[in-house]
Amino acid sequence: MDRNVTHHAFGDETKWNEGRFRGVGLLTLSAQHSAAFEAKAGQLLQESSVKELKWKGLKTARERHAAIKITNLILKGALAGECRVDVLSWDTHDKRHKIQGRDDLENLQRMYYHLLRTVLRKRWPSGSRWGFYPDEHTGIDWAKMEDFLGKKSSDAVIENNLLTFGQFHQRIRHEFQIEHIDQRSSAKTCLIQAVDIFVGLAVYTRDKGAAFYQWDTDTGVQKDLFETAEAKHAKINGTDEERFQLLRGFLKVCRAGKMGVSFVTKKCLHSPNPGKPINFWHYEPQHELDVAPTRKSKQEKNI
Repeated sequence: MDRNVTHHAFGDETKWNEGRFRGVGLLTLSAQHSAAFEAKAGQLLQESSVKELKWKGLKTARERHAAIKITNLILKGALAGECRVDVLSWDTHDKRHKIQGRDDLENLQRMYYHLLRTVLRKRWPSGSRWGFYPDEHTGIDWAKMEDFLGKKSSDAVIENNLLTFGQFHQRIRHEFQIEHIDQRSSAKTCLIQAVDIFVGLAVYTRDKGAAFYQWDTDTGVQKDLFETAEAKHAKINGTDEERFQLLRGFLKVCRAGKMGVSFVTKKCLHSPNPGKPINFWHYEPQHELDVAPTRKSKQEKNI
């Protein structure tokens, strides 16, 4: 354990190169709480007979019950001020992303940059020193970024403009105060699995939020005596049924805890107040020049 590290950040992403909606997330907490949360999450998964909890594998009641336990653990910690979750999602059909030759890997790196910059610099004390533990991802060169973070020379200063080009490690400012980056297997890191579920929920609702809303309305307790079986189960497969049940319970806990997580207005998870400890953030283009990177643009800049 690095004695200089005061806080930990666990990261994961989903569907970064497939589908319309994509996302990346961080679970952040103080180093003193990290081991306890990891141990408790591991215990809950063991009790549920789930070796590794992943959103894409959430198709049965067993995985759903495990996901409920894990999300409730994190929500309880967030209410106590011990941790926070921030999920950034984006729509590849918006004007920023719907371009020819889009470089999805470079775009993922930029989204990681946005998330790290916002969470590490704005949501925790300025003196925090971080250990960053992203899920294994063969596309991102985390080793190069760690080398960069260890440099102290003045030539390591990074331009603040996100529209400049360069390797991912050249997009992270040293003032993020990341002491080290340790890429980890999600199978061996329960808190990365927790991030996977939160990111999965966020992206899933952007795709199927309207269908969930209709299902939730049709199957609500007040409707059970009057609805028809056809309306209750129309076009909902087993996987969606499990995920809808998870989402319904998740929203109930968020409402009870006044977590500031909204759903009804946009028919997907979002957080009007990003300062809340559970934050679902939809990326919007910042200005007319804010466009996704392309493979051609990288070549032109000799990257």
